[in-house]
Amino acid sequence: MTPRVTVAIPAYNGARFLREAITSILGQTWRELTVTCIDDASADDSAAVADSMGVRVVRNPSRIGLAANWNRALDLCETEFLVIAHQDDVYAPQFIERMIATLDRHPRAFAAHCKSTAIDEDGREIEDPAALFKERFWPRGEKEVETELTTLRRGNYVIAPAVMLRMPAAGRFNEAYEFVTDWDYWLRGLLDGKTMIGLNERLVSFRRHAATATLASERSMRRYEEELQLLRELDARVPAKNPYRALENNLLTGFARRLAEGDRDGANTLLRFGAERVPSFSNSARAHLMRGTLPFGKAGGASLRLAERLFLRLYNRRR
Repeated sequence: MTPRVTVAIPAYNGARFLREAITSILGQTWRELTVTCIDDASADDSAAVADSMGVRVVRNPSRIGLAANWNRALDLCETEFLVIAHQDDVYAPQFIERMIATLDRHPRAFAAHCKSTAIDEDGREIEDPAALFKERFWPRGEKEVETELTTLRRGNYVIAPAVMLRMPAAGRFNEAYEFVTDWDYWLRGLLDGKTMIGLNERLVSFRRHAATATLASERSMRRYEEELQLLRELDARVPAKNPYRALENNLLTGFARRLAEGDRDGANTLLRFGAERVPSFSNSARAHLMRGTLPFGKAGGASLRLAERLFLRLYNRRR
């Protein structure tokens, strides 16, 4: 039988968790699939690990970065569907089978995605504030384009490795972005008049650890710069009453974490970024909350993080 789906695993120095990720993909109940590891000039044994497991390995002669490597996955795909898997995540055995069934039921959708469970370096389930936040926006089924755009611009609740694309999906990934690459892609697909389908099942374990690109982007402020640019461009196409709400929420979360960790200067950097760069932020409730908490240092940050968790738990329980 001709495979309907390709699973591409872009890898960069991912040898530590790569074997577990590939094992979960090879253990799928849907057997007709193609698996390719695209090694982005790793300095570790990523390519050797993938090769030892019998999957196809494509090596980039020099590092090209996340978005360009995702585009290589698009270029190499010759099947109806594509999953761009993360090198450190773990997939439930029925992930591919459930995703294909979902897309077959919704022919207008360019992508299907499912819920995930956050895990730590040792594979233990953790309560991740970002994951709790994403739960707020989870769809109950297919939505009209305008509704889904309204939801998605409030926060990128779609977990990139939990997505299956219907090729050719929404074209190519924007290589100018490093952090909001996926968020930009979902929005472009919706702006083209397509839909996304959310499957209310936890079929992916999403690993959070110190080496993830997300955390690196947060530390460098690149994340916030890109979010500002993306939301500004979106507002130019589809104006909204509060186009920067998602960025404001992320600034508050990052502020609380940095302050709780004792990084008062870093927390103040986020507050200053919002005040100087984000329209209408200075007079927002989030800005006042951050200013009021800053003098209390680590205790203030810890209290703010606790309040955020309690609010999100209560909100998600009521939905």
